[in-house]
Amino acid sequence: MKQTLEFDLSNEPPKDGILQIVVGKKVVKEAWELEIERRTRLRTARHARTESAQSSGAGSVAGENRVASPVKERWEVDAEQGLLTEGAKRRMRAAAAAQAAADLSRPSSSSLATPQKSQPAKESWEIDAEQGLLTAGGRRRARAQAALAAAASGTVISAESTPLSSPTTATHVSSADALSSPQYYDSSAKSLTLPPSLPPSRILHSRSFSLAPKISPSNSAELSLAIPTPTLPLATIISQSFSETLKTLILSQRRMDPSFSLPTGQNGPFLPHLEELRLDNCNLNNSIPICSDGTDGDFTTARTSVPLLPTIARLFPSLRILDLSYNNLTSPALTEDVLSEIILASSAESPTPRRMGLRQLLLRGNRITDVDAFQSVAKLFKGHKGKSDVETFKLEELDLRDNEIGKLSAELGLLPLDVLLVDGNVDEDRVAHYALIS
Repeated sequence: MKQTLEFDLSNEPPKDGILQIVVGKKVVKEAWELEIERRTRLRTARHARTESAQSSGAGSVAGENRVASPVKERWEVDAEQGLLTEGAKRRMRAAAAAQAAADLSRPSSSSLATPQKSQPAKESWEIDAEQGLLTAGGRRRARAQAALAAAASGTVISAESTPLSSPTTATHVSSADALSSPQYYDSSAKSLTLPPSLPPSRILHSRSFSLAPKISPSNSAELSLAIPTPTLPLATIISQSFSETLKTLILSQRRMDPSFSLPTGQNGPFLPHLEELRLDNCNLNNSIPICSDGTDGDFTTARTSVPLLPTIARLFPSLRILDLSYNNLTSPALTEDVLSEIILASSAESPTPRRMGLRQLLLRGNRITDVDAFQSVAKLFKGHKGKSDVETFKLEELDLRDNEIGKLSAELGLLPLDVLLVDGNVDEDRVAHYALIS
């Protein structure tokens, strides 16, 4: 049997006796694709008939021969735009969102016509750099210029309180205004707390010496500089309106100038209602320099040195609490007469201002080696059962910790104290035997 092979390409159906072999994959279309092709052919045929009818009836009225355009269905529009699948719809939505964002970010024609440039805000260091205030020398020169400008205009100026960003302006705060500031005076508690002051820690060179307080730049710098340097600036305190009602005076760590400033020609007493005085860590000795009003901070002026404890008893007879912890007091300062004057209350018949008598005496961290004077006071209680038998003795707490006391006499136990603290001394085991804590 012979066969003849022909490799002709033809879309016609095969004739009888001819076997047609189709090479390749048969394309199977889905129903919607076939429907689209069918409807497309129908539209094409209708358009062809419409065009032929219009060309043949050119002389007729245009309104009569006009054929309405066929209305497309929703799926036909989606098919033309390629939106029949979910992936195509997502891509179309993403493209629309990107186009909307681009339209919003694009500047309008009005803004392009009148552009507005914002002035960049400068930081503090940039302002200081423009004014030459980045170095300590530049700041000193700025303060000097401000002082000269103030002197020329007759204005008093404080060098450290001059703002670095505006060296030509300055304000003056008096000592009275500083003490009455709510930062230091508590009107509800009738308490006055002065800021600590320390001497210079070290000298950088022969001309580097300043008694200015080491304070951080803040709003309180000017107030701190306005306060006199003596540990107890009494001349300034009694000039305040609250001095007659002041109850608490805290002068902790005021070590720059360990002295008392008193009004000229006055020896006290002062502050009639003062009950609590704290002078802890003030570098005080057995004697204290006294300077008169108007010589504060003038180290060339001669000062009078007087015993510390009798001076406190004379200046503040109404004291109930006295804190002298962490100073340089020694045993010679604690004589029997001194303790009687500062601890015992005075009688009503006394010609001097009546003393109320201390309730707390805090002497921790000093250089006391013996307490013989306290033993002399304790002898007053021989034959008595309690503190009520001696009306002038009001002391309730005595703190002698961290001193150099070697021994205590048994007579010290006669003192009717509520608290006696003696730990941290030389012979701690022997001294602790007398510690009475209730």
